[in-house]
Amino acid sequence: MVILFDIDNTLLDTKPFAKHVFGQIIEVLEKETSLDEREFSRIKEAYYQMLPESTDFDPEDFIAFLVAETDSLISTAMQERLVNFFYEKNTLTSFLYEDVLRNLTRLSVGNNLGIYSQGSKKYQLKKIENSGISSFFEQKYMYTFKRKETPEAIGQVLSEVGPDHCFIDDRFSFVDALLSHTAQPVFLLQRTPQLADVIFSKEMLSNCKIVTSLDEVLVD
Repeated sequence: MVILFDIDNTLLDTKPFAKHVFGQIIEVLEKETSLDEREFSRIKEAYYQMLPESTDFDPEDFIAFLVAETDSLISTAMQERLVNFFYEKNTLTSFLYEDVLRNLTRLSVGNNLGIYSQGSKKYQLKKIENSGISSFFEQKYMYTFKRKETPEAIGQVLSEVGPDHCFIDDRFSFVDALLSHTAQPVFLLQRTPQLADVIFSKEMLSNCKIVTSLDEVLVD
């Protein structure tokens, strides 16, 4: 079986990771430039507001936006330092959910593991590489789309992974879109409890397995 994992809020605890990285950036800026935390927060908010989706965040683009908004207070060398905060190996590893490593080990036995994510391809794949888990995944099953919920993206992936597959994702909207294309089990990972049964019909729920941990993912 091919098992495809989402990344953010499924493998990587993304919000604390982002908070940590932005904290590192603020520390450098306050120490080495005249930019303070309040102004940085304003710029960050302006950047997010111009994105069609929050998943369109890109480290290089964000730092370039920061530079443009600060009238070149930030040197080229500092830009590189700030971008690198997003890619630190030890940092990314420390923000994996505690159930990830043991379950990637467990589920890799007899199965092929892959990724199906949404966002900047470089950034998403670097998250996997720099968190130390890339060896668990088959390169041919590493998918990153700008919009992974579209029929075109879903159709491409399903045609390539074959009929024996399952998906693990934390987003209602993706699971909803996916269930109209495949009868295979889809695991909705609720790390924060939500009322999924209000959103999905009973017919959809018959193909959707709601779990609160990767420990609960069982495949034949």
